[in-house]
Order: sequence, then C-alpha cells, then structure tokens
Amino acid sequence: MDQTMLRPLLRISLLLFGALAVRIYWKYDGFNPVSLRGATVVITGCSTGIGEQMAYQYARLGAKILITARRENRLKVVVAKAMSLGAQEAHYVAGDMGKAEDCERTIQIAKEKFGKVPWPNDGFHCTNNFALDGFFSSLRVELMKAHQKVSVTFAVLGLIWTPRIAETFQSVPGGEKWLKGAAPIEETALAVLRAGATRAREIYYPFYTWPVSKLRLRATTEDRLVDIFDGPPS
Repeated sequence: MDQTMLRPLLRISLLLFGALAVRIYWKYDGFNPVSLRGATVVITGCSTGIGEQMAYQYARLGAKILITARRENRLKVVVAKAMSLGAQEAHYVAGDMGKAEDCERTIQIAKEKFGKVPWPNDGFHCTNNFALDGFFSSLRVELMKAHQKVSVTFAVLGLIWTPRIAETFQSVPGGEKWLKGAAPIEETALAVLRAGATRAREIYYPFYTWPVSKLRLRATTEDRLVDIFDGPPS
C-alpha cells in the first residue's frame, strides 16, 4: 500500500483507539454505587442547581444526607423528594455558609444526626493549610516577577507532638496509639529551619507526610522516624 494512503489510515486508527480508551476509562472508573449506601454526606447550596441534583443522586444510592442553603422553603421540598427517592435519612439546615455561626450550627447538627466527629476541628485545620498553599504559591510568583530576592518555603507538616495536639487526641478513640508516631517538635523546627535556609520551595515533614498529601494515602507511622536529611536508618 502507498505510504501516502497509509499515513491517514494510521492517524484515523490512533484517533479511534484514543476515543475507545477514553470511553472505557469513563465507563469503568472503579465507581461502586453500593459503597455509598448508608454513607453520610453533607451538601451545601442545595436549594437549586447542582447542589439539589447532588442531593437526589446520593438519595437514589441510599445515602444519609444533610443539606444546607438559605431558603428553608426550598430545603423542605428537596428533603421530601430525597426521601421519596430512597435516602436512608435526609435533614436540612437553613443558613448562610458564608457566616461562621451558621457553619458551626451545621456541623453541630451533623454530629447530632450522624454521630461524633472522630477528628475534632481537623476539617478547619486542613482547609486552612490548603488556603496557605495557594497564598504562598501566588506570593512566590509575585516576588519572582518583581525581581525580589525573597524565598518562600511552604511547610506541610504531618502529625507533630505538641501539648495542644496531645490534649486533643485524648478524646479521640485510639489517640494514644497515633501519638506514638508523632514527630518530636524539636526535630520538626530544625527541619523547617534547614528547608528555609536552603531556599526549598516546600518541605514535607515527617517523611510520611508527602504520600499522605500527594497521593491521599493513609500512612501507618512508626516509633522510629526517618531522618529526611540523612536517609532512612540502617
């Protein structure tokens, strides 16, 4: 066959293969609807739009949902429909998620309806860290464009032993076991100092923080920590 005819056929074949691969990936993404049966879900902005449809989708899968929005009359309608679609439970909180008091009230009601939160205030802590990540990444770019010789090192810290954390973990089931793997506060301070002195863009400490942050894996800590500067112990 002439090469001038072979090349277009090859391109068409590659396009068809790519389209098929995307189709297979989209259809077989590992999602298991059964895994959401009985799951507890809090959805904001549920009076209309995507939030409302999310509530119905979870309801069809048999989840327990708590929805929020500012219009109570609409929330009542969504809750009633969610129950008719198969939700195991459906509750609502009328409030503005832009107000701290309404957010606190939503969390309190979620705890009352669905049970105790095992890691108290952890959500606020993680949200704050994500915000700092975005802020410092933007600041680094601004300083670079302004030709300022100022380095920005973002420290992503895992479980660190501090008096406050130790006190918090006393009320968490199995908290003492988790604290055994916490990094000493002195070593953590030294790690941050060294990262800043070497102008590192970011530092993950202790060693298991990187996979937890990047790959969303649940790490199992050990009593003996790895020294990130000298490598793992022999």
